[in-house]
Amino acid sequence: MLLQFPSVFGADKYTYRTLATRPRVFRLVKLLSPVKHLLPTFSDIVRVEIVEADLDDTSLTQYETLSYNWAVPPEAQPNRPVIVDTAGKRHILWIHRPLEEALHSISANRLTDFPMFIDQICIDQSNMNEKAVLVPLMGDIYTQCRRVIIWLGTPTILSDKFFDNVKELNQEGVMSRLIGPNKSHWMEVYDAVTEPNPATKLTGVKEEDQDDLLRLVSLFKDRFSHQMWIDVLQRPWFNRLWIIQEVCLAPDVTFLCGSKALCFECFRCSCAFFPIYNGTWMKTETRVVSKAEFNSVTLVYELLQSFHRIFRERKAIHEAGQKHNYYDVVLKYNVIYRDTQGIKIGCSKPEDRLLGVMGLADRDDVYSRLKVLCSEAEGDTRPCEHVYVDFASIAVSQNTDLLSFSQFPKSALNLPSWVPDWSVDLKLPHGYLSLTQPVHAAGGLMPDIPPRIDRATRQLSISGIVIGKISHVGKCVIIEDIERPLHISQLDYTSVRRFYKEADEILSRAGSMANCPFSKYLEAAYRNQVAVRLSDFGLTMRYMADKYGYAPAVACSELENIYEQVSIWGQKLIDIQEIIQSYSLPRIIKTVGIAPYYWIPSSETDVIHLCATDPIAAAKTWLLGLSDFVMDIISVCINSVRVQWTARWLSFMRSRRGFTFDNQPSSDGSSREETVKRMGVDPEIVFGTGWSVYSDFMFRNAGRKLYMTEDGYVGVGPENMKEGDFVVILHGATVPYVLSPEVPFRSAKDMIWAYIGEAYCDGVMEGQLLQTERESVVFSIQ
Repeated sequence: MLLQFPSVFGADKYTYRTLATRPRVFRLVKLLSPVKHLLPTFSDIVRVEIVEADLDDTSLTQYETLSYNWAVPPEAQPNRPVIVDTAGKRHILWIHRPLEEALHSISANRLTDFPMFIDQICIDQSNMNEKAVLVPLMGDIYTQCRRVIIWLGTPTILSDKFFDNVKELNQEGVMSRLIGPNKSHWMEVYDAVTEPNPATKLTGVKEEDQDDLLRLVSLFKDRFSHQMWIDVLQRPWFNRLWIIQEVCLAPDVTFLCGSKALCFECFRCSCAFFPIYNGTWMKTETRVVSKAEFNSVTLVYELLQSFHRIFRERKAIHEAGQKHNYYDVVLKYNVIYRDTQGIKIGCSKPEDRLLGVMGLADRDDVYSRLKVLCSEAEGDTRPCEHVYVDFASIAVSQNTDLLSFSQFPKSALNLPSWVPDWSVDLKLPHGYLSLTQPVHAAGGLMPDIPPRIDRATRQLSISGIVIGKISHVGKCVIIEDIERPLHISQLDYTSVRRFYKEADEILSRAGSMANCPFSKYLEAAYRNQVAVRLSDFGLTMRYMADKYGYAPAVACSELENIYEQVSIWGQKLIDIQEIIQSYSLPRIIKTVGIAPYYWIPSSETDVIHLCATDPIAAAKTWLLGLSDFVMDIISVCINSVRVQWTARWLSFMRSRRGFTFDNQPSSDGSSREETVKRMGVDPEIVFGTGWSVYSDFMFRNAGRKLYMTEDGYVGVGPENMKEGDFVVILHGATVPYVLSPEVPFRSAKDMIWAYIGEAYCDGVMEGQLLQTERESVVFSIQ
């Protein structure tokens, strides 16, 4: 293969000097002038010198770092040569093409004269022991560097225009002033530009900033496009887990795309300018905007979250000097919640979910005790399984709610049921308003005796109490309305109405049980309140109290009104579905109540007599009946088709129609409030804050089923629970859990359990059962 590269013909492969025995030593790369290839059609060959440095050395030379996306499949082998100069000799090293492109760009643009840390070259990729030593050092390496250069990839026409426009935008000095020294009134100026209000005229410095921003908009509104932001922000670098600590820890940052470069503050100004540009575009756009254009706007806002995440982390580290504990950092970058816009940041190896964020965390107990292992080959899951189990074993002793992140389905990793699989799309636990804000306190404080883990069997032993054995599992679940556009989180309110009905039936059955602890289940009004809590996991009332200051009685009253309106709306939709179904041919045939005259046979004597005495009249009668029969069939078919296709057409148009940016009336001239009112629903409630909040929490609770225990406790749990499973409260957990017995047993003390998932159980969510004399049990969860 070296024959393809005459300039390195005969060069030996570069051999790394091991760093595994020198825990604070790392390597740096000095970029040398590239070697010209003998063939003009081939690119120059990267030439470097590799040196060693010690992080503890007080005379550590200044160096820079490179952050980039490898952009190759895990099994791909490097195929681009690098010449390594060592003591007058040349050796060969192989890298992947994206890194070669980055190094060519840095050299051609003379972006740095300092040695650089480049992981693909500075770490022996074939030495897993060395990787295990260097991974915990990544935080220190990037913290002590001079600058990080971010390689976004090869340029496009759109990316070049974007970088040029942003450079000129920042030369005006307006955006840097507004989000810098004048940031205290930035939002006032933003509102004045995007939503001008004559009643709130700005004065002084604010007015000057407003005028400058309006001038900036007029200069650049036609030079930018949504596609420019998409071209740059959609590059894989922004959705790579390792880059978070690389860009956030470094003191200075430069973005490089092809030959164009921007500083971090310049790039930030471009992200701050987008809402202004987009607001102006929406304000001046009068035509109906296609769904594709609207989705482009939505996409930019989603992509901006990646940069905002980086900015917030950099600000916390460099301005506030703040780092979170390792457990919170792992949750922040591995759980999908509101701030992530439903997108999970990517990484190539599953163990990197934990190892790739170590530099962002305080070196607490979990961080210090975690043993780092790296996989040796593609498909080798043992190191990842060890890291996941090791992390869970340490973290669960500090926070029982770790189990809430053990969600199903899991990947192919062989993990115990209680250990979270961080490689899959984990969602915010049902009992949390945010990653750090649990709502309930079912299990009270952490127990004095922490959970125990048997390392050999990977079995968790943790204390708690049994709520009851599940005797009934419901069938109705709340589902998403899949006919709505993808960017709108919309519920199928027919499913909500059916969920309400089933909840009412189960609560009535529970209330009539002799051993049920809640006699109020026999009251219809109280059952409605419980149905609301079951549908939203008890979150809406707490959120309305915390966010808007609602008193419990006021929040309860509003939720009762919402329950009534949701029931009305859901029932109307069910009635509409039944009308549509009633026009289907099979349904019409089955439900014909009155037989037509030609369907009732005459007496044989009359038929024979008529045919014998007047055959012509008999024939006419038969033809008349046949004609009526054919016309009736045609009429039925036409009406059935008209109803079915009208319903389908309306559904199609609802999911495909475009958008306008003002509250225009419907085609018949009525406003949306009037339209909703005609449907029998109160628009003040439908378009109120409470409905929106409640709908969001129901959406999070979609797919969960109702259950009832043998003792009359009612709640909701995971879809895969079954009759015979147990609902339990583990000490220190904020919500109950569903456990399934895996091994035959005589009592709860003797069981081996499998973890199934989170549960809501009405009447126990605030620790009520902890005040009773229920016996504590140690659960052994496999």
